[in-house]
Amino acid sequence: MTYRIGELAKMIGVSEHTLRYYEKEGLVVPDRNKNNIRCYTEDHKLWAEFILHMKDIGMSLEDLKDIQNYGH
Repeated sequence: MTYRIGELAKMIGVSEHTLRYYEKEGLVVPDRNKNNIRCYTEDHKLWAEFILHMKDIGMSLEDLKDIQNYGH
């Protein structure tokens, strides 16, 4: 299943702007369809939810980037 930015934003309780910011920061990078529309997968959704949870307990976006890049 794939979601457009508005669908995912609504599902996880953030604004589209927040998802675009996460994309700009390299945290949640969606696939793009042939019309260049963002397409988020279930994995993107789970990762975005993880980011939100970790932010709620005080983790910085920089620390989350380190986690994301660990082992790459």
